[in-house]
Amino acid sequence: MKASARHILVTDEDLCQQIKQNIESGVDFTEMAEKHSVCPSGTRGGELGVFDGERV
Repeated sequence: MKASARHILVTDEDLCQQIKQNIESGVDFTEMAEKHSVCPSGTRGGELGVFDGERV
């Protein structure tokens, strides 16, 4: 089983809520990550990579 993950790391709860509302309204997640994330992954649209795992 493979899964991919993305995230947006912010330091302000109000900004987090604004981003969430924008995404729910149709704004592209990648665009929001590139613009607002303080994590280095933000330059990649929040992409954390593909993970390989097995069920235990």
